[in-house]
This record gives sequence, C-alpha cells and structure tokens, in this order.
Amino acid sequence: MLFRSGGTPADSTQLTGLVRIASTLKYQGGQAAGTGMILTSTGEVITNHHVVQGSTKLSVTVMSTGRTYKATVVGTDAKDDVAVIQLDNASGLSTVTTDQDAVSVGDSVTAVGDANGTTSRFTAATGKILATAQHITTQSENGVPGEKLSGLMKISSDVIPGDSGGATYDAQGEVVGMTTAASTGGSDTVGYAIPIAKVIRIAGALESGTQNARYEYGAPAFLGIGLGATST
Repeated sequence: MLFRSGGTPADSTQLTGLVRIASTLKYQGGQAAGTGMILTSTGEVITNHHVVQGSTKLSVTVMSTGRTYKATVVGTDAKDDVAVIQLDNASGLSTVTTDQDAVSVGDSVTAVGDANGTTSRFTAATGKILATAQHITTQSENGVPGEKLSGLMKISSDVIPGDSGGATYDAQGEVVGMTTAASTGGSDTVGYAIPIAKVIRIAGALESGTQNARYEYGAPAFLGIGLGATST
C-alpha cells in the first residue's frame, strides 16, 4: 500500500513511456488504478501483479499522448509482484529508458506515478536510495495474506496509492526500479522498488511462456481485494 500527501507534477520527459492502468474488478463491483511502464513500441507494459490482481477488464492510458487502449494480462509473478500486460492494436509507442547498472546507497531517485488515482496527471516524488537488497512483508487486507518481497531498493521518495508499477528514475532520468510498496511506520514514509533488471528478466520469461510454478498466464484467478479508485 502506497501513500503520499502531495507531489510535484511530472514533466513531459518523466511521462515518456508511462501509462495509467484502470482495472475493473467485476466480481467485487469495484475499480482500481495504478501505473505501468511501456517496454516495447507495440504495447508490452510492465506493472505490479497487485495492480491487475482480480481484474476482469483493463483500460490503459498512455500519459504522453492521452490515448487509451484496451489491454489483456499476458502473465503474472505474484511472488515478486510483477505482471506483463499487452495493449490491443498498439504501435509506434514511446518506451521508457532503463538503466540496469548497479545502484548505490545515496543515489538520487524520483518516483513517478498515478498518485491517488488522478486521471489527468502524474506526480513526481524525489528522494534517495536508503538501502538495497531489502526484504519486506506487505500488509494483509480483507482476508488476502501479505506478500514477502525480497531484493528491493529502499527509497526516501514519499510514494502513495496509485504509484504502484510506476518508474523509479535515477538522476539521469533512466528507470532503475519499479515502485511497488511503502512503509508508513514512524514519522516518515519510505518506498520500495524492484530493481529494473529483475523486472525485465521476469517480464522476458513471462513473454516467452516459461513454465514456472510461480508464473500464471492470462487473466489472474480471482484472489483480489476490493479496492477503491485510489488503490495500489
């Protein structure tokens, strides 16, 4: 679950390759919103598993153009909270630029995403890398158990609902991670991001149809949580 009280509007460069994902949770009569990153010009998008969990319909808006596409789930990895979705009839899309080099504690980062599920703009939250190789357990909600995630970057960016699946940029504007969770304990909020090299490796396996007990293909089975429009 992600939280931030505000944020600076993202600039045009930060919006390149980012999408807003609106999920319809038919069986629960609800909706959810999150963020994703475009990997290919033909519409392969990466996001968090929990952004599409329980969805029966996906509507994806490319933030740099405002164009909206229907999308389908290619596959998901619940253990590492990664999902791949495919935009229908997409071509010529601008993609994110990734940097898979090692990051260091103290490096500057900016988390950009659909903060609070707004429909008109994304926001940016600056910070620094506080630690790497972190292990966390997310909070259980509505009877759905929390997830144990490992190998995460801990960042001081103040992330909130809707930022899930969004870009964690380095100082050069390249993606070093995918924002996935936050901790609100104490006076300061800290975020967590999955290193982009790990995300791309999992995405490649899902695109290739690799058989693995942790991978699911097609629309995820209904295990989701009833969430509102500002869900993560």
